[in-house]
Amino acid sequence: MAYVARSIGRIYVLRWTTAVTLPDVDKLIHELPATRRQAGEPLIAFSIISAGIGIPDGQTRRVMLKHQHIWAENCEMIFVVLEDTGFPATLVRAVLAELLLVTKRGIVKVFSSVDAAIVAMAMRLREQPGALRRRIEQTGVLE
Repeated sequence: MAYVARSIGRIYVLRWTTAVTLPDVDKLIHELPATRRQAGEPLIAFSIISAGIGIPDGQTRRVMLKHQHIWAENCEMIFVVLEDTGFPATLVRAVLAELLLVTKRGIVKVFSSVDAAIVAMAMRLREQPGALRRRIEQTGVLE
């Protein structure tokens, strides 16, 4: 799998370690609704895209676009961290921009650091950033 995912209540934390593949998309389109049902309310997704992972191929991007509504239906907010800079990050941003065009306005926020995303997420959840970071660290996904 190209990602590691954990949930903490309604917070769904993902760390992408390699480019997204079709099996990843298939797994996520089933996992997101199940995680939302388990949480009992819309999810707050926290997606960390590791440096240098590359972009999905064309077929995978098309399938991601086709199923983007799954994210919109199951997530109240999506916080995305791009850990890369330069040209690789530009490519990933282009793919994200394509997805954002067809997603509900305002539910996706993109950051360049985990700390900045956690501060914004903590504000949304009305939690202290330090306490939220510790909860997320306990999942092992930030490593």
